[in-house]
Amino acid sequence: MKRLLRSVTFLATVSTVIGSLLIPVFFLSLEESVIAQQGVSLRNGYSMITLPDVGEQSDSWSCAPNSAARVLKFYGYRVSYGVMKGHIKMAQNIPGFESFGTTPSELRNAMRIYANDVILERESSFEKIIDLVSRGIPVITLVRVGEFKPAGIFSGTWPRLHWYVVSGYNAQSQQVYITDTDNNNGWISYDEFRSEWSWGIGRGLASSTLNSNGIKTRTMLWVDRTPNPCPNNNITIRPSSNLEFSRGKEWNTCSNYKFIFQNDGNLVLYNPSSRAIWATGTNHKADLFVVQADGNVVLYGGGRAVWTTNTGGNPGAFLAIQSDGNLVVYGRNHNVLWSTGTGGR
Repeated sequence: MKRLLRSVTFLATVSTVIGSLLIPVFFLSLEESVIAQQGVSLRNGYSMITLPDVGEQSDSWSCAPNSAARVLKFYGYRVSYGVMKGHIKMAQNIPGFESFGTTPSELRNAMRIYANDVILERESSFEKIIDLVSRGIPVITLVRVGEFKPAGIFSGTWPRLHWYVVSGYNAQSQQVYITDTDNNNGWISYDEFRSEWSWGIGRGLASSTLNSNGIKTRTMLWVDRTPNPCPNNNITIRPSSNLEFSRGKEWNTCSNYKFIFQNDGNLVLYNPSSRAIWATGTNHKADLFVVQADGNVVLYGGGRAVWTTNTGGNPGAFLAIQSDGNLVVYGRNHNVLWSTGTGGR
């Protein structure tokens, strides 16, 4: 997956500035009513945690509050990206703060305003991340995405650091799923993730400044609480005779994928960020969606087929709208006859 970072999201500053910060204790009256939890799909060697969309990062520093808002909202807290930015601003409240980003301790303290079971761990292990994600627990990680040489009195190379969430893994393909702050989400290899997360900067001013403020390699945060997985992993449409659906019909998975036969005649699959990841392209052509008893899935317009999966001749086949975002026609023996190939998108 090629991830396009919209901006630099964490710049280290000198220890005399960060080190002098005092983090106040907040005593707030919070509305903590639990909203509908997002989907968690778990099976042996695989997990997919669908985090709510809180909007894209809108500036050069707030990847930490953006990631935190996604995770907290996943656990049911009514908190927005903007509100989390406000907590971090209150915690630092110094001139030029926006150019410095958020240290791990500051992020933990801001998240604990809502969830007191937030854990911060530095110099952790990749195996720990996989263990947490395999249990449906999303993990916020601090990764290196580049480097820069500051102007003025500073010397040497400084790391560009960024916060994003690890929200899935696939042991077979050796990949982790990244939920990024620009909504450019997707799978990256174990090796690519390790190279970003397990970073080193040698010795010097940058190293001593980061270390003195608790900014270390292999840093991660998580809410120490196992969520409930999706009660029904997939939606299946099993026709004993032809099943016909008119425009406007909608199916929603527990992981917040939406499959809609739209009023314009297009059949569209949307991911949890409300982005169309697949469509039939039948705008203004189709008026009837049919899952047929012979195994074919067809869109008709004026009594004529305008789109089909070409899976006829397979009685007992069924259509599955999966919680991982894949749309599949399975044969009676659960063999794949057709799919959109959109799992995890």
